[in-house]
Amino acid sequence: MVAACALAPGDVVEIDGAGFAVAGAMTIGHKLARRALAPGEKVIKYGANIGHAMAAIPPGAHIHTHNLASDAGGTRKTIAQGRDWVAWAQEQLASVAPVPMRVEELFVGTVCGGSDGTSGITANPAMGLAFDQLVVAGAACIFEGTGELIGCEFHMQRRAATPVVGSAISPVIKVCANPEIFRRLEDDMDIDAGRMEGRGTLDEVRSEVLGPVLDCVKGGLTKSEAMGHQEFILTYKSFETPALPARPACFPLQRN
Repeated sequence: MVAACALAPGDVVEIDGAGFAVAGAMTIGHKLARRALAPGEKVIKYGANIGHAMAAIPPGAHIHTHNLASDAGGTRKTIAQGRDWVAWAQEQLASVAPVPMRVEELFVGTVCGGSDGTSGITANPAMGLAFDQLVVAGAACIFEGTGELIGCEFHMQRRAATPVVGSAISPVIKVCANPEIFRRLEDDMDIDAGRMEGRGTLDEVRSEVLGPVLDCVKGGLTKSEAMGHQEFILTYKSFETPALPARPACFPLQRN
């Protein structure tokens, strides 16, 4: 498992009803064993095999280069192995038929794609209002751009169900704050939030955000999905502060 916050020796970690003590100091993002590992046993991180234990590793011990060896055989082979997995995963996902979902089954997250002076008066408040409506309907919503909410952190934490930062997942609905950028990238963007600058209201943009979300519930494709996610790459941010101790994490498919 991966530490979502700094851990001190003796700290007790509980997961799936079981607990164990941390063997040594652990910084955020580092790996620790959730159970005993024998020499040669595979080490699984986020559902993927990342190597094998070079020695016996007790529960709560730090897993790093001193006791973990790669099975791939080097950088080039690791990259090739990763590409093979991506090709395999794409085949698996393509064979899964979309099914309808209820709004209360949704976990909707945000990820900042780069802000300018228009974000705080267009896209951001529109997303906030759309999230309010989704929460009332029973969905769970995750804000990522907390690093930009200078002066508003208290209000966000007061309203949040948990302080944990979530990870961005597919499908992606792209809301563009700047109307000029939207005009230049209209084929790639779903929502023109910048039209609030004289061409629409906050409530109108809020409704436009809800439309693609509800379409996804019914199995519809966002513009990013329709293009195979080849026009846009999600980048990750991490914050190592007491208020935001967790880093984003993705859980890939695991080949049996």
